[in-house]
Amino acid sequence: MIGIRAYVKVMLLLSSVSLVACSTQNNLTLNPSNRGILAANYTVEQETLLRRLQEKQIGIIKAGEQVTLILPADEFFQPCSSVIRVNAYSVFNEIVMLLRTYPKTSVIITGYTDNLGSSQRNMALSRQRARVTADYLWSQDVDTRLLYTEGKGSDGPLADNGSLNGQRWNRRIEITFQRLPE
Repeated sequence: MIGIRAYVKVMLLLSSVSLVACSTQNNLTLNPSNRGILAANYTVEQETLLRRLQEKQIGIIKAGEQVTLILPADEFFQPCSSVIRVNAYSVFNEIVMLLRTYPKTSVIITGYTDNLGSSQRNMALSRQRARVTADYLWSQDVDTRLLYTEGKGSDGPLADNGSLNGQRWNRRIEITFQRLPE
């Protein structure tokens, strides 16, 4: 089975388009012939919320019961900071609405940076952004049984850090969630 990050990289290379630049490419699945409707039991409400997030330039990867949202950090945080932009709260609130449709959910929030600056600073910034995102979800009473945060710094790039566009896409937050077994 192909890994999700490897799949995203392949899709980026094949399409020569970043995830956010082309909204039809945002909804990546492990079954490309299945445009948004998967065998997993997604409710109409969940699909509607996912489409709304996709329209707001959020990358979405669905693999079975697991969903990963890819948020470009430049759109959600002040530059080189973990301070949330004021206009980002409306999108975070839609993510909250989506997570509320998943009772008994495990959530992993991972922060990433580009490779500019020191690795220590990038690691600290990626951890801070992940933590701030998690704190906001908790403040909105998201029912998550398990909530984890991690910072990866510049590890795990989706694009080439040699270009400004690649650096932009490597600065991101990934929110991965799935239902816990009953």
